[in-house]
Amino acid sequence: MRRVLVANILLWSIFCVAKAQNASHFTQPIAVSLQTLMDSAFQNNPIIKDNENKLRLAELNLKQSVAELASPKVYVQSDLMLAPYLNNNGGFISAKPGDKAIGYDANVSNGGLYSATANASLPLLTSAGKMAYRNDCLAQKASFSNQIELTKHELTLQITNQYIVSYLSQVQMTYVQNAISLLIDQKEVVKTLVVKGLAKQTDYLLMGIEIQNQQINLAQYLSDYADNFLQLKSLCGIKDTAVVQIATPNIEALHSNVDSKFLQMYKSDSLQIIASQNVYNLKYKPSLNLYANTGLNAVELPGIQRKFGWSAGLTFNWMLYDGKQKQLEQQKNAILLNTTETYKASFLKQHDVQKVNAMNKMKALEHIITQKKQQLKDFEEIMNMYKIQLSQGQLSVIDYLNAIRNYNDLLRDTTLAETNKMLAINEYNYLNW
Repeated sequence: MRRVLVANILLWSIFCVAKAQNASHFTQPIAVSLQTLMDSAFQNNPIIKDNENKLRLAELNLKQSVAELASPKVYVQSDLMLAPYLNNNGGFISAKPGDKAIGYDANVSNGGLYSATANASLPLLTSAGKMAYRNDCLAQKASFSNQIELTKHELTLQITNQYIVSYLSQVQMTYVQNAISLLIDQKEVVKTLVVKGLAKQTDYLLMGIEIQNQQINLAQYLSDYADNFLQLKSLCGIKDTAVVQIATPNIEALHSNVDSKFLQMYKSDSLQIIASQNVYNLKYKPSLNLYANTGLNAVELPGIQRKFGWSAGLTFNWMLYDGKQKQLEQQKNAILLNTTETYKASFLKQHDVQKVNAMNKMKALEHIITQKKQQLKDFEEIMNMYKIQLSQGQLSVIDYLNAIRNYNDLLRDTTLAETNKMLAINEYNYLNW
């Protein structure tokens, strides 16, 4: 991977230097956009995939639970039991043993059991149970869907931040390339002045040294950009290590008057606790089952061919007391609901303060950027005058180089303020969700 990274930096260095001779901003045929990287992140993120799978599992669990609760059940059952007797006048197996026979009491064992039946049962009174399971499934699905949306929202924050940082490195490279191009042009001007005796040879050498310094800076910015860009790809789950140019980000503040989507997480958590309680309460509701069977039921072999028949009936169950477990479960869930409300209240307090803080940052940075841009505009006029003075031998090379450094510092500070503003907007958009 290190060899690939070095190769990418060298190739892009050649491209950028070539472009810097003719343009103030280098371009590249393919510039990857923020949305493209975001789409890849959503597609590759394991947490999103996990919750998408949980959505499908919740639907399958609902079908399974409803089938267990309300569907008829058909099954076959077979039993064979022998209860032999000793000292029974040769009757080894009998439903009516003699007084001296040794073996189980016939009233208990009937001497044996020969059974093979087909059975069917149908639960009745299942409406409340099906509703409870459906509500539980809906609460789970809402929770999983909210988790997907929250994961995407957090990824948007992280990836956009890293994209902005990467873009800062890219812009810094552009500025250094422009500085190198300017210095190369002015170096030729100084060379002409040296020939005319209006400048010293050392001035010409100083221009060469400054160009080398800027080339070193360019190499450092290239390395920084490659590092930032690969971190960006890592966040997006992209395996490819090619380093390419990124498009200019368009980060705008998004305002919303609806309730925060963060609150939906607490709402779905509460609904899930309530739904779980309702499912638990099903065992305290009366149950009524219709059953029927047909087949063979006999206790002795003689005349077994006449022991075929059928039966039907109802079974009724109703839990009346189990040590107050229902009340204990309700108390546990009440505590969980209280915990959820506590977290919600704490979130609301912090959330409002954080939104105001992010908004204040945006306003402060906007004021700073306005001032910096005015300074840049004034400084550009000064630099144009300096170029004329340098070409006429009225300005020393050292003063000109100092002016270039000061201009580059101002340009860097302005770019940093613009970057911080984009980061503040991104933070505000995250909070104002």
